[in-house]
Amino acid sequence: MKQVKTAMYVQTAYMVGMGLGSLFMPGTILPLFGFAPPADVWIRVLAAMILGFAYVNYRCTVQEVVPYFRASVTGRVLFCGMLVTIGALGLTQPAVFLLAAMETALAIWAWTGLKKLNA
Repeated sequence: MKQVKTAMYVQTAYMVGMGLGSLFMPGTILPLFGFAPPADVWIRVLAAMILGFAYVNYRCTVQEVVPYFRASVTGRVLFCGMLVTIGALGLTQPAVFLLAAMETALAIWAWTGLKKLNA
C-alpha cells in the first residue's frame, strides 16, 4: 500500500502545483509549455477544477480508497491517450506529450503498486 499511496501523494502534489500555477500565474505557466498567455478566464476555471480533483485525490489517498486508486489509473491512461491524440493531430503544442509522459509515469507507478496488493 505504501507504494500506491506515495504515487497518489505525488500525483496530488503535481495536480496542486499545476492547479495553483494555472490559477494564479497562467501567463507564466502556459508559455513554459509553448502556449500563449491566456486571453480569457478558461484556464483559471480548469485550474479550479484541477484543485478540486486534487482535494478528492488527497482525501481518497489518506483513507486508502483502493477502488478510487484503480479508477484513477484508468482515468489517467485515458487522459494520456486523449493528450497524445490531440498532439498527434497537431491541435496543440508538442509540449502536450511531456504532460502525457508525466501522467503516464505516475499512472504506471500507482498501477505497479496496485498489482503488488493483489499478489
